[in-house]
Amino acid sequence: MKKDNSIIWIRTHGKVFYDDNNEPTKLFGTLREITTEKRNEHQLIENEQKFRLLADSMPQQIWTANTEGVLDYYNHTVYEYTGHTTETLNPSNWLTIVHPDDRDENVFLWNKSIETGEDFIMEHRFLRHDGQFRWQLSRAIPQRDSKGKIQRWVGTSTDIQDQKMFLQELERQVKDRTKLLAEANLKLETSVEELQRMNEELQSFAYISSHDLQEPLRKIQIFSSRILDLEKDNLSKTGTEYFNRMQNSAHRMQVLIKDLLTYSRTNTSTRAFEKTDLNTVLDEVKIDLKELIKEHQVTIEVGNLCTVHIIPFQFIQLMNNLINNSIKFAKADVPPVIKIDSVIDKGSSFKLEQLVAEGEYCHIQVSDNGIGFDPQYSEQIFEVFERLHTRTAYEGTGIGLAIVKKIVENHDGYIFAKGEVNKGVTFNIYIPTEISTV
Repeated sequence: MKKDNSIIWIRTHGKVFYDDNNEPTKLFGTLREITTEKRNEHQLIENEQKFRLLADSMPQQIWTANTEGVLDYYNHTVYEYTGHTTETLNPSNWLTIVHPDDRDENVFLWNKSIETGEDFIMEHRFLRHDGQFRWQLSRAIPQRDSKGKIQRWVGTSTDIQDQKMFLQELERQVKDRTKLLAEANLKLETSVEELQRMNEELQSFAYISSHDLQEPLRKIQIFSSRILDLEKDNLSKTGTEYFNRMQNSAHRMQVLIKDLLTYSRTNTSTRAFEKTDLNTVLDEVKIDLKELIKEHQVTIEVGNLCTVHIIPFQFIQLMNNLINNSIKFAKADVPPVIKIDSVIDKGSSFKLEQLVAEGEYCHIQVSDNGIGFDPQYSEQIFEVFERLHTRTAYEGTGIGLAIVKKIVENHDGYIFAKGEVNKGVTFNIYIPTEISTV
C-alpha cells in the first residue's frame, strides 16, 4: 500500500547467500512495481471472457487458433453442430469433422495463411451430428497488435448447404437448357436447310410458271382467236360465247401467274437499297400507266414527296399497284382523283406502336375518291387472294395489295388502310428514312 492508501502490485526477487557451513548469512533482493502489467493481464482475461461469452451466444460456428495455427477454442455452436464435446474435439483432431476429400486442400490453405499472414477462406464440408456432410464457408483473419504482429487467429464457419444446393440445381438447369438450346439450334439448322431446298424448288416453279405454264395459255388464246376469225360464220352464238369465255379464262390465268411471280420475287429479291426521290418513282409509274390514266380520266395530285433509301423497282411496283387499285375501284361515272403526299418525322409523332419512337420515318399517303370499303375489312384487304367484291364486279387476282404490304415489310415499314363505304380509301405507309443495319 502506498502513502495515498492505493494498493499496488509488487514483484519481489531475492537471493540468499550461505557460508562454508551452509548457513544463510545474508539476503539480497529487488522490488518492482507491476501494477500496470497486472491491470493489462486482468483486462486481457476480461476481454477473453467477454469474447467467449459473445461467441457462445452466436448461432455461427466460431473458433480461434494461436500464432502457430493450433486451434485452441470452439464456441458452443461448434459442439452442437458436430455433436462433439470438449473432450472429443480438441486441437489435435479437428480435421476429423472435415470431409476426407477436402482435408488435403484444407491443410494446405491453412498452412499457407499461417506462413503468409493472409486471410484464410475456403468452402469445405463438415460432418454434422446426424452423420450428414454439409457445405461450410470458413474464414479466418489474423488479429494483430499495434506493431502489426499477429497475436492470434479468429475464424468463422457458416453453413451454406442450401445456397450450394441451389447453385448446383441452377447449374443443372442451365446445363439442361443449354442442351435443349443446342438441340433447338440443330433443328433450326435442319429447318433452314429445308427452307433453302424449298426456296430452290420455288425458284424452279417460278421458272416453270414464267415459261412452260404461260406458253400453253398463249397458244389457247392465239388458236381461239384464229377460230373466231376464220370460223365465225360457222359458229353458233353459244359456240362464240364459249370461245370468248375460254379466252377470258386464259387471260385471267396469265394475270394470276404474273401476279404470283411478282409476289414470290418480292419475298426473295435482293434488298438492294438506293437513295431515291419518290418523284422519280412516280414519274416512271405515270409513264407505265399512261394509257390507263388517259382512258379513265384520272387526276393525280402530288404534294411533297420524300427522298428515302428504298428498293427502286419494288417501290415502282408498289405505286403501280396502289394507283391501279384506285382506278379499279373508282365510282361509276366519277373520274378518279388520286392524292399522293408525304412528310418526314420522328416515329413518336405518329403515335403508332409499330414504329420505333426515336426512328425517323417517311409517311406516305395515297388517297382516292373511290367506292372505299367497310372499316371492318381494313386488315383483310392485304391478304393474298382476299377479295371484297366478286370477280364479275371488279377484275383482279386478289394479290395486288398483298404485294404492296410485302414490299413495305421488305423496307422495315408499316402500312394500314382507312376507308369508308363510298368515301374513298387512304393508304398510310411508313418507311424508315435510313437503311436498317439489323
